Order: sequence, then structure tokens, then C-alpha cells
Amino acid sequence: TLFRSQNENSLRSKSEILDKVLTQTLVFCRLVAGQAGFNQDYNPQVRQLTELVVGSTPLVTHALAQGRVMGSYSLGQGFLNSAASSKFDEILQQLDKLDGDYTLKLQDALQGSSAKDALQEQAAKSQVSLKQASRLFEEKVVMASTLDMAWTDFYDQTTAFMASTYQLNDATLVLVRHELEIG
Repeated sequence: TLFRSQNENSLRSKSEILDKVLTQTLVFCRLVAGQAGFNQDYNPQVRQLTELVVGSTPLVTHALAQGRVMGSYSLGQGFLNSAASSKFDEILQQLDKLDGDYTLKLQDALQGSSAKDALQEQAAKSQVSLKQASRLFEEKVVMASTLDMAWTDFYDQTTAFMASTYQLNDATLVLVRHELEIG
């Protein structure tokens, strides 16, 4: 039990470090966007799309990445320890809250006709990935009677969910660049 307790403390410590790094990264991205003037651009579409990329999608990918780490770790061990279980509870609550907030942010960002046409498909995939990830996390790790899914399969599926948001970011940045060039 001493070894298990040390592993749980180590996992909790690493998770806290990753959270701090994410926070610092988000602050840095906001700083760069602010220094570049994107958040004060005369074009409201540029402002909305920039906020999507620097404010909203990083929260989505971070929550999915945390679930990927906790799930892969637990599946690799073959059991869900108390630290991972607690962290999964937090992640699932965060994903549930994010789902509503993210929907609103996507609607705001896509209100311009060119943004809606260009980003609708990627935005829908990114949004759906939150629900799919929650379901995967619950069914294969949190509520699973046995943790028999290969951790690599879990990792790959979660990575695919994250990829849909990264694709939305890529398409969004292309649109922002286009808006800046024509503006």
C-alpha cells in the first residue's frame, strides 16, 4: 500500500504540474494575441475567432488530454486507483460544463457567414468529441467492471477526439489569416 500511495501522490503531483503549465500557456497565448492586436481588431469575426482559438479550444483539448493520461495510466495498470478516480470525476464534470460553454463559444464564433460556412463541419466534430470522450471515459474506465481495453486503443481514440479540435483550430487560423489579408 505504501507503493500505491506513492504512485497516487506522484500522479496527483504530475497532474497539478500539467494544470499549471496549461494555465501559463493560456496566459502566454492570450498575451501574444493581445500584443498582436487580435482582441481589438475592428473586425468582430477576427476577435471571435481569436477568442475561440486562444480561449475555448485549449480548455477542450486540455480536458481530453487529462482524460487520455488518466485512462491510459489506469488501463495500463489494470485498475482505477483513488487518485485517478477522483481526477476522472473532475474531468467528467469539467467536460459536462465545457459542453455547454463550448457550444455558446462556437455559436458566437460562427455567427459570421464566412466563418459558419468554413468552420461548421469542424466545429460540429469538435463539439461531438466532448460527448464521445465522456462516454468513452465512463464506459471503459470509470464505470467499467474490468479495465480490459488496451491502453493504446484508449490513447488512440482519445487522441482522435483531440485531433478534431486541432483541425478546427487549423481551419480557424486559416480563416483569421484570410480575414486579416482582406481587411
